[in-house]
Amino acid sequence: MHTRSDGATIWYDDVGRGNPPLLFLPGWCASSGLLGEVPQLCARHRRVLVLDWRGHGRSSAPDEDFGTETMMRDALRVLDASGANEVIPVAQSHAGWIAIAALQALNARVSKLVLLDWLLAEPPAQLLIDLQDLQLESKWQAARDRLIAQWANGAADVHQAMQSDMGRHGFDMWARAAREISGAYVANGSPVHVLDNLQPSLQTLHVHAQAAAAVDPEGSAATPARSWLHDAPLQSRSRITTLETPEAVAERIEAFAAGRARS
Repeated sequence: MHTRSDGATIWYDDVGRGNPPLLFLPGWCASSGLLGEVPQLCARHRRVLVLDWRGHGRSSAPDEDFGTETMMRDALRVLDASGANEVIPVAQSHAGWIAIAALQALNARVSKLVLLDWLLAEPPAQLLIDLQDLQLESKWQAARDRLIAQWANGAADVHQAMQSDMGRHGFDMWARAAREISGAYVANGSPVHVLDNLQPSLQTLHVHAQAAAAVDPEGSAATPARSWLHDAPLQSRSRITTLETPEAVAERIEAFAAGRARS
């Protein structure tokens, strides 16, 4: 299926039945393919919408520049075209910033939020360096390769899948992604800080590789004071749990959507 949004054709899948539906938002420079089998597994239990961002996957690539605000409108347009009245956004990695940007516009239409494979605390210093390098034509390829290797963490199949999918994009898209991600950190601080200050609070599931907790102690553990956060660490060598442990990811998402989540 597809819809038009700000001059682009946005393709999306609409599968399964049951409310509230899930709206999957892939990460920057990634097609919906990097969500692996997770959307199909979730569709066994409820309706699932999965989009490809403009310039990604099956969606068209407009000539003009775009950023978080435009992509937020793309997601809202898909939601409107689907006719869904309520939705649980499922954002992969830094698409979490886009989901957060959409919360005010969606208002009562969002019942819960799922964040996949995203560091919720302040960004590590090396990530900030990589985001800077991605915006330099002389350094972007080396920075991209460092990030993909870090995310794969030695998992050869995951590394190959990421190289094949994310490697389709050139300097312009990677620089755009780095600009938008770094800008979000500058404007908002850490994601967990933004979510801490939502009024009212939003029940949020954080699915991530267990190894990520070592570098994200603040954002990867629920606390009594942070009752809105449901922590779901998984045994995944790579940071891309959707590719490495899809069944476990889907199980945790469905339990959370159905009100059976555990912290």
